[in-house]
This record gives sequence, C-alpha cells and structure tokens, in this order.
Amino acid sequence: MASWGGKTALLGSNPIAISAPIEDMPPFLFDAASTIVSMGKITAAKDNNENIPDNWALDEQGRPTTNPAEAITGTLLPFGGHKGFGLAMAVEILSAFLAGGAPSANVKSWIGQTKEPIDASVTVIVVNISKFRDAAVFKKDMKNWVELLTNSEPRKGFERIYYPGQIEGEYYENRMKSGIVLDKHIREMFDRLVDKFKIEKPPIEKV
Repeated sequence: MASWGGKTALLGSNPIAISAPIEDMPPFLFDAASTIVSMGKITAAKDNNENIPDNWALDEQGRPTTNPAEAITGTLLPFGGHKGFGLAMAVEILSAFLAGGAPSANVKSWIGQTKEPIDASVTVIVVNISKFRDAAVFKKDMKNWVELLTNSEPRKGFERIYYPGQIEGEYYENRMKSGIVLDKHIREMFDRLVDKFKIEKPPIEKV
C-alpha cells in the first residue's frame, strides 16, 4: 500500500482482526485489511479477466487503474483515505516494530521466492474474558447485542443485516453439510499443482 498521497508501495495491507464468542451463534469475527481490498481480490479479477474499480489501486506510475495486472505491479490504496493509512501504520507499529521484525517495505515476498525467511511479523493479543467477568454472561450479552443490531429494520436495497462473521459462519455450516463449490479457475489450479508436485489429485465431484 502507498502512503496517503504517495504512489510507492511501502506498507503491507496490514489487516486487523478481532473475534469474540457469542452464545449459540457463530463468533463475531471482524477481519479487514487497511487497504480498500485485499490483493486476493485483485489477483482473482486478473485470473477472471475482469476490470477493477479505479479507486482500488494505482499503477507503477501512481495513476489510478482499472487493470488488475497493473495494480499487482503498482500499489493498493488505503480505505478511508488518511484514516486507513493511519490504521496501517498503527498495525505496523504493533507488529513489525514491537516484535522486532522488518517493516513492510523490507519484507521479502513469500510468493516470488521460497528460499529465504520473509521477516514478516504479527502481534496476537488474547483477552481472558473470565478475568473481567463471567464468560457465559459475556456471550449472552453478545447474543442480545448482535440480535438487536441484526434484527433492526434494513434500509432500502438490503434484505438482511449481518454482523461480522455471521455470513462466514453460515457458509461454514452449509459447506460442512454440502461440500465446497469450486469454480473453473480453482479446479485448474489444483490440476497444475498436482502435476507440478506429483501428488494425488484431491477428490472433486462434478455437480
């Protein structure tokens, strides 16, 4: 990601993730990059020969681009302008500098090369709920709270309100029952990896 107002990729997407348990429901799970989108969405657009919105990324010359290939060699943009930039810096302070790792600009690619350590860092903070209050009561309060939010009246254009992690939790339950639908690109990727590493092809059913 470029600095706010800059055009050179010097920061990572520097995601922040926060999770909390909820009684009888999928856990709250907020997981977001400080860029407008993750690089995964950029590469998916490239693989599917799709354009991207012109506010997602810059090309190597620092110009807004709708071409995902140019975005990959250029830089992503922070969400929320200067706020996303500030959050990315805060995450880097808590991860790279607190842990003694390299800042994003000096982290080696784990895709472009696999021989050298990439020198990336993360920080994980775990809070023991029971040290503050009864964990079961916490989970019940969480359930009442998310139900208050998600059961409120949706505005025009929205059929349903979700809390972070709810859609993924429902996907998980459905896929555990019915399996995972793979698109053509993913199936082809499996075929390439099977050939490259001379391994047994994973079982994939055609539906």
